[in-house]
Amino acid sequence: MKSDFQERGSPKSPSDVLGWICLFLCLAALVASFEVLADDAPKASSGKTLKVMSYNIHHGEGTDGRLDLERIAAVIANSGADIVALQELDQSTRRTGGVAQTEVLANHLGMHHQFAKALHFQGGAYGLAVLSRWPILRHRIHALPYRLGQEPRIALETWIEAGEGRPELHVVDVHLCHLSPQTRQEQVQRVLQLVDHRGAVQTLLAGDFNARPESPPMEWLWEQGWQDDLKPHRGIDYVLRAPGSKLKRRSAKTLDAPTASDHLPVLVTYDWPEVD
Repeated sequence: MKSDFQERGSPKSPSDVLGWICLFLCLAALVASFEVLADDAPKASSGKTLKVMSYNIHHGEGTDGRLDLERIAAVIANSGADIVALQELDQSTRRTGGVAQTEVLANHLGMHHQFAKALHFQGGAYGLAVLSRWPILRHRIHALPYRLGQEPRIALETWIEAGEGRPELHVVDVHLCHLSPQTRQEQVQRVLQLVDHRGAVQTLLAGDFNARPESPPMEWLWEQGWQDDLKPHRGIDYVLRAPGSKLKRRSAKTLDAPTASDHLPVLVTYDWPEVD
């Protein structure tokens, strides 16, 4: 049996021509949609480098008041980040339309993901997440100290399979108290009590610390041997290397994305150590 295209042959009337034009426009729109999806995929960093981002996404609401997770995904994709420590995510809350934001971002970017709840909020949850180009092997969620009237805060600890014979990556995501320097100090100290950065793993501590580099919580971290890989900078968002890490800082920058969130994402590029 012949197909409809075979039966009709070439168009012979104005209606036939219009039909072909409509078909062409539909196909063109379909191709364009695939191109948009491809643009959202994260750009692969070279096999010799590791790109790590910290980004407080303000539940996807930009400084223009618009809720737009696709815009957040585009910022991440354009950076080429391999691992992203995210703060202030909604998970199935009324405020953001019942959307599981971690899954939406991970699906846009084709990345593995892990969400951690800091508190119940509007019928869902609010907290942290880690996105990774490679599988997240396991995770732990740690409650951090806080006082009455302050938001509960957590640390999300993840172990990531880096592949190519490399040791596991150990990435810890935090969002510290914005109200009290004393609470921030206690939270930082608790994180370091909980996180064992010794051994073969490469440990990175990233997040929104709500503290400037010269403030007591951060100065205490510098005294413990942690490296500020965005140094010099005056912000409150960090990617830190543990003492003794064999990762080599290649470059660091604050990305120009002033509208997508009320925070700017920070990105550090490392050189991997040689594999024995």
